[in-house]
Amino acid sequence: MNTEKTFADRLKELRNIRNYTQEELGKITNISVQSIRRYEQGRLNEEPSAYNLLQLAKALDVTPEYLLIGDNSVKESRGQPKNGALK
Repeated sequence: MNTEKTFADRLKELRNIRNYTQEELGKITNISVQSIRRYEQGRLNEEPSAYNLLQLAKALDVTPEYLLIGDNSVKESRGQPKNGALK
């Protein structure tokens, strides 16, 4: 039995942590509520487009890698480079 979280699990969990409804997340990201609902249900056979993935990651304050594969964690601070990058 595979207990690893999926993209759908992470998306729904983060949306709930941020206290967004599907409708609110849709408005913030300009992604249809139907698409968000399908993403959360795992009903879309493909991952979201690169644009949608970036919009979701930005709205939920995580990296796109975290949403897709669970790599990385919540970004440390919005607008600040991590680990001294781009000094």
